[in-house]
Amino acid sequence: FRALSILVLEDVPLTDDDLLHIHNLPSLEELNLNCTGVCDTGIFYLVALRHTLTTLTLRGNRSVTDNALPALLLLSRLRMLGLRGTIISMTGLRRLIPFSDYLFLDVPADCEAYIDTLHTQYLLSPLPPLITQPEVASTLELAALKRNLSAHAAYNSAISTTGNKSILCAQLIALLERRRGDLAVREMV
Repeated sequence: FRALSILVLEDVPLTDDDLLHIHNLPSLEELNLNCTGVCDTGIFYLVALRHTLTTLTLRGNRSVTDNALPALLLLSRLRMLGLRGTIISMTGLRRLIPFSDYLFLDVPADCEAYIDTLHTQYLLSPLPPLITQPEVASTLELAALKRNLSAHAAYNSAISTTGNKSILCAQLIALLERRRGDLAVREMV
C-alpha cells in the first residue's frame, strides 16, 4: 500500500479517526473522501500528506467547515480541492488566496451563487480615478473616499457613503479587500 497514489473512499462511512490510517500512505496524490462523514478534525489528520497530496475531494461532508481551513492551507501541493456540499464559506475560501495561481476549487453552492452575483455587491472593474487597492484608501481625501464608495453603492445600495473620513476609509478598505478576495476565488472556480 505504500506505493498507492489514488484512494477513492466515496460513500464509505468514515470517522475522523479512520483518517489516521491514511496519513501513512507516503505516495498518496489523490484522495476522494466525498460523502464519507468526515469532519474538521479528520482534515487535520491529512496534513501528514502535505508533500504528496495534489487532489482532495470532500464533497457532501456537511461537517467540514471553515475550521478545517488551517489544515487545508498546509496542503500546499493541492491543485484541486472539492468542497461542494461542505459548510465552507466565502470567508473561508478567501483564505485560500495564496494558492490562487494554481488551485482549482469546486465550491459550495451558496458560494457559487454569491460569486455569480458579484456584480450586485460592488463595482467589479473600477476605472481611474477610482481605486482598486485597499492599501491606497488611507491616502485619499474625504471627497475621493465618497466618490469611490458612491461608485460601488450604485451596484449595492447597502454600501454607505456617509460618515467621517476614518469611517469611510475603513469601509472602503473592507470593501476592496473583500472584492480582491472574491475575484481571486472566482478565478479558482
